Amino acid sequence: MITKPMDIAFNKHLQYQELKDFLTGHFFGLDFLLIYENVHSWDDLKPQQSIFQYMINQELSGGFKYGLDIALKSEEVLLIIEKLATNLSTYFNCSTICDASRVILKENNVFYSLLFEQGKVYLVDDYSYEETGQVTKIIELAYDYPQS
Repeated sequence: MITKPMDIAFNKHLQYQELKDFLTGHFFGLDFLLIYENVHSWDDLKPQQSIFQYMINQELSGGFKYGLDIALKSEEVLLIIEKLATNLSTYFNCSTICDASRVILKENNVFYSLLFEQGKVYLVDDYSYEETGQVTKIIELAYDYPQS
């Protein structure tokens, strides 16, 4: 079963090949399709493939305007998303945000995210993210990084 897409947003443009290589290394053996600008489309999707769709919000001038919509065949999607956001931030030396539900709230709340930035983790308010591409730091967290 493929789960609903979950977003990871980041503040740095990533090239197709470097992102594909990173995902291949991170998800060794996973059959996935990376949909990226003019490389691949939904028409290229094979049955039961996982999906990573690279997106750029052209309406935002800065901030977290780049991102991945992700659909994986897994029951622990939030854990996988957190780990991926952590590793993207470290590997590409950028800031990433993802859903904070698993760590902080134990329920889905659309206004709070985790920010991974320069080796630190923050709880952030992302209320105005979709309009501005910006988030507001609330507090730095003592955070246990997800284990596989």
